[in-house]
Amino acid sequence: MKKILARLCVFFIGFPLCIAVVALLPQKNHLAANLLVTALSALGAMEFSAILAKKGLMVHKIEAFFYGLLPPAAFTAAVSLGQHYNIIWGVIMALAVWIMARGFWTRVNALDELTGRVAGSFAVLFYPSIFISWIILLNRFSGSTFILCFFISVVVITDSLGWVFGVLFGAGNRGIIPVSPNKSIAGYAGSFTGALAISLAAGRFFAAEFEASRFPHYGTALILGLGTAIVSQAGDLAESAIKRSAGVKDSGEVMPGRGGILDSIDSLAFAAPFFYFCFRALCGAF
Repeated sequence: MKKILARLCVFFIGFPLCIAVVALLPQKNHLAANLLVTALSALGAMEFSAILAKKGLMVHKIEAFFYGLLPPAAFTAAVSLGQHYNIIWGVIMALAVWIMARGFWTRVNALDELTGRVAGSFAVLFYPSIFISWIILLNRFSGSTFILCFFISVVVITDSLGWVFGVLFGAGNRGIIPVSPNKSIAGYAGSFTGALAISLAAGRFFAAEFEASRFPHYGTALILGLGTAIVSQAGDLAESAIKRSAGVKDSGEVMPGRGGILDSIDSLAFAAPFFYFCFRALCGAF
């Protein structure tokens, strides 16, 4: 019961707070929200490095911090501070070169240890860092306040409803996916019910935001909402598989009722690139 109450408190405080940051602080293409994404990425990257260490993929936490920090910081510099977008690819390439050079500078006794160090570093660089940076890039679209709120709402509410439905109705239908035995059919039904409801509400009350779409506004909202829900659930399962492989239950203990930072941003990180490219394909130019 204590865990349930803690998770509900996180949802009813954390989710509105995130929406408030986006809706009330739109200055400089949501600089405040972009900085929040950058901070969460850096902290999540350190947690991910600790998980990888359980599998022998050693990445120093300080290095992981910068792998998580610098890419979204570069995205923020381009989107919010007017820097040329080449800064993004420059930072990513510089980090890639550093990882390769750092791997060969380190004295190791076996090639597989060196390979593991390099592989682990690239894994941290891409997840959550580069993946979650696509949230920042959503600010390139006109109407970015609605777009960000819609994206965050789909991911957070579908995840939360999935958990609620699983707790209430999932007792006899769990274990359908081996890497996450606590997931249930009822939970997934709750997730997609939430995605459907949010999509229909967006299509009904924010039809103007989808005017540039190649499809009717309800169709666009449903494609975005349901597609994002599917990818976000895949992201949650991917992290569950990684943690189970490493013998870890949670990525950390920062978030009451949820575990670590990475446990809270895994779905956002996986879904962000999909949402960005899907929105761009459906609604055209920026």
